[in-house]
Amino acid sequence: MIRDLFSTIYRIALTESKVRARRIGSLMVILAGAAIVWAMIPDPASGTALLVVKAARAKYSSMTLALGAATLIGLLFSLAGFYLVRGRVADDIRTRMGSVIAATPVSNTGFLIGRWLGNVLFLSALALSCMATTLVLHIMRGEAPIEMTTYLSIWGLMIGPLILFTACMALLFDSVPRLMGKLGDVLWFFVWIWMVAQIDENLPTLIGGWLPRDWIDFPGFRLIGREIAGLVGHHHFALGISDFDASLPLLDWTHHTWAWSVICERLISAGLALLPLPLAIVLFHRFSPDRVKAKHAARRRSPLAVLNAMTAPLARFVRPLLALSTRLPGRAGQTLADVSLTLMLFPLGLVALIGCNLAGALSPASAIGAVVLVAGACWGVLIADLSVRDHQADLGAMTAAVPGGQLSGMVRQMMAAVLLAVAMNAVVLLKWLVLDPGRAGMLLAGILGLSGLMLMFGRLTRTSRLFLGLFLFWVYIASNAPRVAEIDFLAVNGAANVQTAITGLMAAVLSLAIAIGWVRSRQ
Repeated sequence: MIRDLFSTIYRIALTESKVRARRIGSLMVILAGAAIVWAMIPDPASGTALLVVKAARAKYSSMTLALGAATLIGLLFSLAGFYLVRGRVADDIRTRMGSVIAATPVSNTGFLIGRWLGNVLFLSALALSCMATTLVLHIMRGEAPIEMTTYLSIWGLMIGPLILFTACMALLFDSVPRLMGKLGDVLWFFVWIWMVAQIDENLPTLIGGWLPRDWIDFPGFRLIGREIAGLVGHHHFALGISDFDASLPLLDWTHHTWAWSVICERLISAGLALLPLPLAIVLFHRFSPDRVKAKHAARRRSPLAVLNAMTAPLARFVRPLLALSTRLPGRAGQTLADVSLTLMLFPLGLVALIGCNLAGALSPASAIGAVVLVAGACWGVLIADLSVRDHQADLGAMTAAVPGGQLSGMVRQMMAAVLLAVAMNAVVLLKWLVLDPGRAGMLLAGILGLSGLMLMFGRLTRTSRLFLGLFLFWVYIASNAPRVAEIDFLAVNGAANVQTAITGLMAAVLSLAIAIGWVRSRQ
């Protein structure tokens, strides 16, 4: 009996990891992780460095690069990793495989543990790929020999508990009907914000000891802060792209050994990270039609659905636009129909549209950037499933049959996303056109670039989660790195420059080209 259970778990885990590894979204995340590592560990010749303490930079040794890269990848994995591994239950329901699985003799425990192991294997493989990128960068920019034991120990203790926790939470959210949709996606973003916020709390305690609350620091952010603070003697340091004084001597950290207390602390964190797994087994619905049906009914009572339902009467103000779209010829009418349908399906977006424009009109010039950031966050959530909506409703073949086919549909969806962004920032754009035309142009370029990425990720992965995860990650980074022009896509911080705008336009063109090429290759 036990042998059969282990055999079943092994087969399910292997299948799950293979299914995820074959997704184009996995490749996208590997490329995104490599790009982030490459961008956040700058060449010292540029005047910026990864780790700076009192204007002195740390030598690019194995320890410095491993600590820095593990922290940055932890930020990405703790958010995007969740969106990558969740959603398999929804796929089973949509493809009607859920009924087949429910009829098999496999137990809920064996089934969910197998899927959890598949999630862990998949995330571990992605983490190793990011570590390999760091090693390549070490070969190019490193200033000390590569120490694999340092890399493996730091990444294992940092990323290990995070992977276990992310895989468990994704499984738990898939097992609770109310959390299987967009509500769960948004809720996880706030969970991630809470985890990241642990970095700044109780900074004086970072030196000279740890607290029991560090056990639930699954990404290990406080651990890294404590280790670096212990090395430099205080907690005033900068991790990321930071300016340094080249005349000061380098901080040379070449060897690192974890204390047993730290190892025990991370093992406790790994154990606590597993707690959501038994809860998921208890709450798993096993694709029962009555529970799934109850879930969809209950979805209307979820906070996000309740707010959406409360604003449903506003949808009637959009109907004239839908009627107008039938009179407009060609792509203009199709684009307006997509915009109208998006707002009618999610009338809460109409409230956000009105609120953002009111805030833009009433806010002083110094606060407009914050308004654009909020408007951008609302817009990203609103359009996340625009490019996959037809596929999820099993209408992809029907929309492909209209004049122009899928290629015309992609252009229409991208134009609809741009039109929604312009409507969300209409007042701000008018203000900036008068006061700062260059910033208005940078905002439009960023809108085009993000719209293209939405289209490309949606078409390649056939899910909105990859775009939504990376987009929310960008929102957080942009709000906490106001001086970095490379990530100020929507000109919210005033740091964007011509190069930023060119990057946005290139992203739009390349994304659209990749999406079109992908669709043509599938025909």
